[in-house]
Amino acid sequence: MYYRMKNDVMEGKSNVLTPDKEVVHLFLRNADDTTYVRSCSEMMGKIAREGLKNWTGENYGDVPPDSVRIKEEKRLGMTLKQYYEKWWQNNEGNMVWDKSKEKFKVK
Repeated sequence: MYYRMKNDVMEGKSNVLTPDKEVVHLFLRNADDTTYVRSCSEMMGKIAREGLKNWTGENYGDVPPDSVRIKEEKRLGMTLKQYYEKWWQNNEGNMVWDKSKEKFKVK
């Protein structure tokens, strides 16, 4: 969808809408999901992280293995899913679409 939106902008289509920031929330919620999506031949987390990179410009890297995830969750005192949700709750109100960069950013 990101590339479709970019192509519409480049082609000067007037019906291009401002993207909904909820897409970032959706990707954050699934950033560590190891469910395999056969039709995409990828894990859900990898798809979500690619989406985050496309829509925000932030590279979250690869889905961490369980040992790394567990260590990080102990350090944070919460699951990564809880951490991402807390981040979203704190930043969602300040997230805007930057037309010039074609990315979401936190102002």
